[in-house]
Amino acid sequence: MKKIIYSMMLAAMLAGTATSCSDFLDQSSDSEADPTFVFSDPTTARAALMNGYEQWRSCGVAFGTGSFYHYVVSSSDIETQGESYSAQPWRWVPSYFYGYTNGNLSKKGPGTYGLYENGMMSSTWTGLFNVIGITNSLIEQFEKSSSFTAMMSQTSPSTMSEIYGEAVALRASCYYELMRQYGDVPLQTKAGVEPERLSPRDSIADFVINDLKKVIPLMYRSGESNDINKTYMTRTYAEGLVGRICLWEAGYQTRRLDLGGEAFYKGLDGQQVNFDKVSTNELCFYGRRTDWKKYYEIAEQYLGDAISNHGNIILQTTDPRDASRFGNPYQYVFQQMNDLQMCNESVYEIPETQTQSSPRPYAFGRPSNGG
Repeated sequence: MKKIIYSMMLAAMLAGTATSCSDFLDQSSDSEADPTFVFSDPTTARAALMNGYEQWRSCGVAFGTGSFYHYVVSSSDIETQGESYSAQPWRWVPSYFYGYTNGNLSKKGPGTYGLYENGMMSSTWTGLFNVIGITNSLIEQFEKSSSFTAMMSQTSPSTMSEIYGEAVALRASCYYELMRQYGDVPLQTKAGVEPERLSPRDSIADFVINDLKKVIPLMYRSGESNDINKTYMTRTYAEGLVGRICLWEAGYQTRRLDLGGEAFYKGLDGQQVNFDKVSTNELCFYGRRTDWKKYYEIAEQYLGDAISNHGNIILQTTDPRDASRFGNPYQYVFQQMNDLQMCNESVYEIPETQTQSSPRPYAFGRPSNGG
């Protein structure tokens, strides 16, 4: 019973609530909880992390039918979506590359449409930084504990090192989404400490890649532990995330020139990044870094590890159901999700409950009775 109470109080602490509990516990306040106590027990440590996972799950504006669907799926430079401008302006304006900001194409220029006018973009920003704040608190508490040095010296994963690795992976996931949707954003790594300025996306990418490299050997691959299913960020997920961030960092991007010109773009080591530019104007340039190959090599290593040691993740090439009725491995993947099963192909799944009314089938597949 005490573990349940401690877990509930810890979740409140990491959400920023400080409530005195001296009347019924030996601790005076959850905001003064001894890190050694909190992170000496997997139950309380896991409870703290689950608060972060829940904020990540409920931050649907960052993925699912949120900004990912609006800007990545529906509003690329070669595709469009079938709704009117008045119904979906936050999709149409980026599709026009901010050249026109109304439905009859009479208003030109980004000055008539800012991110602050777009509820989807502002909610995504706020939601992701909320999760980062929680993971910063969690990571700091781990690193303050007396057992942290010994944990990082382990030669194999443990329950506690897995939880710490998941916290690092969750923070890295948030920064990956922020960088690819906003570019250069504040780098906040300490709980309660507000960053003073924007950080170059290159230094942020280096930071999260290095962070993930440290914890990956201390995490379980998918299927290696009965206690760690695909709703947790496993080693397999973290290896894939390193690969995705590296491929993004090595790719062609539009970069701003209003933050100090090209000199603004520095890596984590403080060295200026050089670029091969395709085009440029007074506001921005389009190109990729000249040392892109080193990021491809890192991606090759970590994606290769994820593929060669894939655990219980398999590519669904056959349909195990009655071939005369089904014979559709692609639909079988969706059917597993509909039946609330862990999908064989999934590396990571955000847990959701079934609903009577939801936009998810509309956005990501059709409702089906299995046929």
